[in-house]
Amino acid sequence: MSPGKFRFLVPSRNLSFLSTPSEFLRTLLSMCSEAETRLIFAALYIGTGTNEQKIVQTLERRLGQLQNRATDGPSMRTTFLLDYLRATRREPTKEGDPASAKDLLLPLKQKYPQMADVRFFHTPLLSGLLKRVLPQRANEALGVQHMKCFVSNDNVLVTGANASGTYLTTRQDRCLLIRDRALADHCSAVVSAVADCSYSLQPDGTLQIKKGMPEPWADPQGFRARLSASLAPLSSPITLDEAARLFAPEEKGETQQTAEIRVFLQAGFAQPALRDEERSLQSLLKAAGQRGFDCTLASGYLNPPPSLVKGLSDFLKAREGGRAVVSAPADSSDAVCTEGVGPGKRKEQSEASPLTLVSAAPQANSFHNSKGITKWVTAAYASLALHLLKRLPPGVSYFEYFREGWSFHAKGVWFSGPVSLDRESSVSVSSTTVEERDEKRGDERWMPRVTVIGSSNFSCRSHSRDLEMTLVVKSNDPQLCEHMQKEKAVVAPVAWGLSALNFESGTCSSGAESEEVKELPFSREGSSELTKRQPFFQAVQRSALSERVPFWLSQVVRLFGQTFL
Repeated sequence: MSPGKFRFLVPSRNLSFLSTPSEFLRTLLSMCSEAETRLIFAALYIGTGTNEQKIVQTLERRLGQLQNRATDGPSMRTTFLLDYLRATRREPTKEGDPASAKDLLLPLKQKYPQMADVRFFHTPLLSGLLKRVLPQRANEALGVQHMKCFVSNDNVLVTGANASGTYLTTRQDRCLLIRDRALADHCSAVVSAVADCSYSLQPDGTLQIKKGMPEPWADPQGFRARLSASLAPLSSPITLDEAARLFAPEEKGETQQTAEIRVFLQAGFAQPALRDEERSLQSLLKAAGQRGFDCTLASGYLNPPPSLVKGLSDFLKAREGGRAVVSAPADSSDAVCTEGVGPGKRKEQSEASPLTLVSAAPQANSFHNSKGITKWVTAAYASLALHLLKRLPPGVSYFEYFREGWSFHAKGVWFSGPVSLDRESSVSVSSTTVEERDEKRGDERWMPRVTVIGSSNFSCRSHSRDLEMTLVVKSNDPQLCEHMQKEKAVVAPVAWGLSALNFESGTCSSGAESEEVKELPFSREGSSELTKRQPFFQAVQRSALSERVPFWLSQVVRLFGQTFL
C-alpha cells in the first residue's frame, strides 16, 4: 500500500467537535432520522436503556418511511457492527427492557430483514480451552471489536463512545462530526470488510458466519489471515516524511480553509498484524518534537505499550526535555494552577511542560465501584500510571479528571504549535487548559494544529488485542484550530495536576467554576449553551498514589498489566 493513499482534504467548515453526551445523543438521533442512502453503526455495543431504545425506534420509523417510498425495493441498508462477546452478554435490566444489544436489535431485523444487517465480530484470541472455560465478561479481556464509527449518508461521526448508558448522559468522551462523501465511503468500506468476517444475526435469533469464512474460535489462524487480508488494503500508516509535512510551517499562499484527514487501523492480533496506529503515532511524535510542538495525550485507561512509551520519550528528548510543571503549595503565589484549576498564577510559557498526560481519577474510572475481580482495575491503573511517570524523562505534567457523578472516557492526542491568524480573522482564544499559550506572537497564536481521535485508548490491549480505528486531523484554519482548543478545554479545566518529577508537592485545590463549551454541529458561531461545572480538585502525593495499590496487586500488574489492560 502506497503511503498517503487514505488522505482526505475536507473544507474545515465541514468538521465539528461535539463536547457533551447530550450532543452525541442528539446527533445519533438526527443521523437515524435523516438517513437516505446508508446508515452504519460500528461500536463495542449498544445499550438497552431508554435512550438506546429511542435511537432504535427512530431508526425503525425511518426504515418504515423509506420502505413505503421505495418502488423498486429498499434503497437503504443499515449495518450494525458490534462485538460478539459484549453485545450478546445478557445483563439484568428493568422489566420489559431487552437484556442485550442482540435482543434489542432482533425485532428490527425481523421487521426489516432486507434493510437491517446486524453483525457481531468474534475475536480469534478466544478459542480452544479458553472459549470453554472463561465466563462472560472475563472473556472480553482477551480482545474485542472496539471501533466507534457512525455513518449516515455523507456524514461520519468518529468517537470513543458507545451508544449506551452514561455515554449519552454523564460520561466525558470525544466526538468529531465530518461531512465528506469520500471519507464516508472509506469508513463504510472498513466497516463492511469487518462485517464480512463477522457473524450475522438471522430473523430467528441465530448467528451465522458466511460460508467459507473460518470460524474465529474453531480456526483462529485462518480467521486472522482472512481478516488481515481484508483490512490491509484499507489502511496505511503515516510515514515520518508525511508527519514532518503536517508540522511544517505554513507555506505562503497555502489555503487555510481545509482540513487534512488520515485514517488508519490497528489489529495487532491479525496475521500479519496490522499496526498502522502504532507506526503513525511514532512518526507524529518524532516529527512534532523536532518541530517544537507541545503534546497532550488523554486516555481513561493510561497504559501505553512499550513502543508508545519510547515514542513519548523520544518526543521529550527532541524537545530537549522541556521543563516540568512543579507544583508549589496552594497558598504560594507561584502555584502552578490556571483558571479553573486552582489559585495562583500560570507559569511563563517557557516553563510549560511539552508533554501533558490526562487520565481518569479513581472516582471517574468506569470500573469505580465495580464488584468482583474488576473492583481492582482502578488500583491497577494507578499502579500503571505511577510506573509510566517514573519511566518518562523530565518534561511531563500529569492530570487526573474528576467531576462529581461523571466518568472519564476521553482519549486522543493534541499537538499544539503556532497558528497564523489572517488579518480578517476574528479568532479570540479563550481556553482554560493548562497548555494554553496566552502570549500573542505577532499574528500567531499557540493552538492545536493536529489532533488524533478515535476508538483507541493508546493502551497495551488497544495495541495488540482490540480492533481500532483512528483519525488524524490537521488544519491551519485558525477557526478550526480554536474549535480544537475549545474541545480540548472540555477535558483540562476539570482536572487536578501533579508533576511527574514532584509528587511530594503541596496541594493545589479550587472550588472555582469553569464553563463547558458546547457548540452545535458544523457551527463556528461560538457557544450556544454554557453548563456550569463545580469542579473538585485535589493533589495526590506519590505516597497517596501508591496507597491505592496493594503490594500483591502491584506484582500482578507487573506481570499481566502489559497484556490485558
